[in-house]
Amino acid sequence: MIFRSKVDWWFTLIILGSTCLMLFPFFYFWENFDTISYGGVFRVLLLIVIVFFGYYTMWLQFFNTKYAIFEDKIFIQCGFYRKEIILSSIVLIKSMKSFSSSPALSVDRVYIKYCVNGLTEEVFISPKNKTEFINIISGRI
Repeated sequence: MIFRSKVDWWFTLIILGSTCLMLFPFFYFWENFDTISYGGVFRVLLLIVIVFFGYYTMWLQFFNTKYAIFEDKIFIQCGFYRKEIILSSIVLIKSMKSFSSSPALSVDRVYIKYCVNGLTEEVFISPKNKTEFINIISGRI
């Protein structure tokens, strides 16, 4: 079963605002094309490539954050980040609010504490339907 990430309004605002700021070099280049030297053109094109990469990675995270529950594991995907958690290794799962860095696009999150090779690790995720997600995981561990 696949759960998409819940997205907070403020996160959407940050993404859209950042996108507008990243588009500024395109408009500057377009308006001042006649007055820019060849060296300046190269710098602007390099800036556009860098901006496009930032734009791509930001929107990839925005549209590609999901959590899949399989028979024996959870698969977490957020942009280029991927993580698998074996269900039998889960020690604690609960609902909470957190601003910590994690593969989640909302502050309303699910906290998962699990063990890997004797070490305790944790991750915060933000599925749209937290209650259903927690119930499914709790039923399998």
